Amino acid sequence: MEYETVFDVSQQGVRWFPSVLGVGFILFGLVLLKNKGSSKGTNLKAYFAILVGILSCIGIPAFQYSNVFYYRQILLQNKAQIVKGVIVDGVLFAYSDYFLTPAFNNTSSHGGPLKEGLQVRIYYTDSREFSGYKAILRIDVKQ
Repeated sequence: MEYETVFDVSQQGVRWFPSVLGVGFILFGLVLLKNKGSSKGTNLKAYFAILVGILSCIGIPAFQYSNVFYYRQILLQNKAQIVKGVIVDGVLFAYSDYFLTPAFNNTSSHGGPLKEGLQVRIYYTDSREFSGYKAILRIDVKQ
């Protein structure tokens, strides 16, 4: 029986949605500036919102790209740790649909491929985003 790869971090890209929040801050700041009756405090809030928006639009994708690059290098250089076996209730990797990471984070409740009883091979390393956690870089499922 062969393994089929169902997740590979090297196939992941940058998730752009969080940067949309930055655009929202910029627009909010511009609306505040456009108000004619703005006070000095309101202008300060507007400039702060614009600054946060710009930093979010640049910083979030840069942070994500650096993590994608780092995790790809771990896989390409064969430095990932590997565990093989049947998924059993109680053997844990911590991941969540709500983590902002290029590593695996698709829970079975949201259509993810990991289910109890599957024979898998998981490549992982220490997470860069979440101290003390492991980042799943690749998942192979036995066919």
